[in-house]
Amino acid sequence: MSDRSKKGDDRDDLTELKEWHYLWIEAVARTWADPAFKKDLMANPGKYLDPENTLGGQVILTLKEGTPKDAWRGSFWILPYTELTLTIPQAPGKTAQWGFAMAVYETQIAGIGPHLLPGSPPGKPHHGTQFDSTGENIIVALDQMVRWIHVWPKAVARSWKDDVFKGQFLKDATLALWNAFNFQFPGGVLLRVEEAPKGVGKWNERTQTWDIPPIRLTMILPPKPDPGAEQAIALAAYAGSGRSHPFTLCCC
Repeated sequence: MSDRSKKGDDRDDLTELKEWHYLWIEAVARTWADPAFKKDLMANPGKYLDPENTLGGQVILTLKEGTPKDAWRGSFWILPYTELTLTIPQAPGKTAQWGFAMAVYETQIAGIGPHLLPGSPPGKPHHGTQFDSTGENIIVALDQMVRWIHVWPKAVARSWKDDVFKGQFLKDATLALWNAFNFQFPGGVLLRVEEAPKGVGKWNERTQTWDIPPIRLTMILPPKPDPGAEQAIALAAYAGSGRSHPFTLCCC
């Protein structure tokens, strides 16, 4: 999925997901201890979370502060949704090109991500790890990744020809994906789907490539727990909650 030739290394996707995980956990811990760092991180998240500019212009990453209700409850977290916004590209002008254009589209998005990892539904206590590289969870996660690369293009193609589905997709993307493709989106992610604005998300007949609008990803910084041992316990629980990599796009 990643372009190894550009990166000049042989890291696999799982390694990169782990790297994202550790960068995010470290950033969360530093925001609890250092207000100046927190301010800088909020203003420029890519500086710390994407130091090699892996995401480039393909992903717009922003951060929000969690509210007091999104808090550590002594033995588990109440966590808000991670917000993800994707754009339906415009159908090619010539219907005869739809098949080839969709094949190219699927190839292009396979290099962008997104990469799914399962998480607990919002507001539900979670007591186990979601990042066990030897356990069943990571197998399920990798299966979701592969399925998503095909499910999203199917949904896009169907929206081009089926106005009823398109309306449902724009209104409640998660439900539409489940009803149409039996695909269960991670419970901790709020998925929004938008139509591409005029002149954006178009098929280029000359270059035979897509102008794919950037993905918008908003992650929530968990509020600081009480200092001392409670913070260490809370951070360990957060790291195992699945929310440190709910829908990461680090493998471009």
